[in-house]
Amino acid sequence: MKTKENSIKKMYDYGYLWQGMLPLDKYSALQLFDESEFQIYLLYENDTESLAVIRDDIVNHDGIFGVEKEDFKR
Repeated sequence: MKTKENSIKKMYDYGYLWQGMLPLDKYSALQLFDESEFQIYLLYENDTESLAVIRDDIVNHDGIFGVEKEDFKR
């Protein structure tokens, strides 16, 4: 996960404010989606999110991605 490029501050500046989410860049989101059972979220500037159901959801999203902190800890 590239936290330097997509820090929590960048996520907040983007407009997504929920503190229970860890930000991901597209590369990391695709890697976690392909190689694990993590649920990957598409984050939006209006402080909402949607679940990536298929890989193309991630490929076609131009914003920030996230994984829930609690899921990542497990």
